[in-house]
Amino acid sequence: MKRCYVIVFKLKNPILNQQKLITGIHSAQLWAKIDENTFIISTVLTAEQIRDALLKLMYQGDKIYIGLLGNTAAWYGLEQKVADWIRTNQK
Repeated sequence: MKRCYVIVFKLKNPILNQQKLITGIHSAQLWAKIDENTFIISTVLTAEQIRDALLKLMYQGDKIYIGLLGNTAAWYGLEQKVADWIRTNQK
């Protein structure tokens, strides 16, 4: 069963590995970008499996949080395509 997760990261040196990490997040196929360092993905993987896969693309001093989202959400100021993605995928 697919579930939605929020992924938030802070990279010690974004120039070094930000694109690799974002490419790893995009491998979930169903994803939405909230801002430069925040994504929502829909996947059958667990939070731990997502973390372990993304850790391979990170360096010492980088930080990441992966949290399971519930059924309800509220937002303001998001792009329409992101809001539509949330409405469609976060169930």
